[in-house]
Amino acid sequence: KPLKGPNSMILSEKNNALFFTDSGPLGETSIESPQGSVFAIDLSVSMLKPIIDGKLAHPSGIALSNDENMIFVAETGLNRILRIVCHSSGVYHTSVFHQFSGRFGPTALAMHPDGKLYVARFDFTECSKTGIISIISPEGVLEEELSVQDCSEITGLYFSKMQEDILYATESSTNSLLKIQVNSAA
Repeated sequence: KPLKGPNSMILSEKNNALFFTDSGPLGETSIESPQGSVFAIDLSVSMLKPIIDGKLAHPSGIALSNDENMIFVAETGLNRILRIVCHSSGVYHTSVFHQFSGRFGPTALAMHPDGKLYVARFDFTECSKTGIISIISPEGVLEEELSVQDCSEITGLYFSKMQEDILYATESSTNSLLKIQVNSAA
């Protein structure tokens, strides 16, 4: 079957795989119609493998744990982060890693080298003028929230490979690329 429209992707060198979310345009996969998916492309054999097939309410951001043993997915429509673990048997197990309330939902993820997950909490400019980036501990606990003035529609996050305390973010209502200094674990 055809893809709905890939949203985010991440390369796993350890697993020789490209993981990606498939959600289509905003609203095509939703609470009322949870048809989004998470796929892996096994790069050694160029094979597409479904991990979660047609059951998610607009999956968007995706990140790997630093050891690449876990996949984190932002399920925007249900305002939560999922954690996917591949068992040694090759079976994927999914659980809710963190459930948010308020705002529209998480849209982007970035894993800091210290193991904390940074989560862009999207909201429409009609509802909020402030962007929020939540920091989730390796245990799934909300530790801190960063506020970003006049940038509520954050759609992308990425940590600098050169400076681990620099987080880049994309924001759709202003078409901006933001450079954010974060507290370093060092």
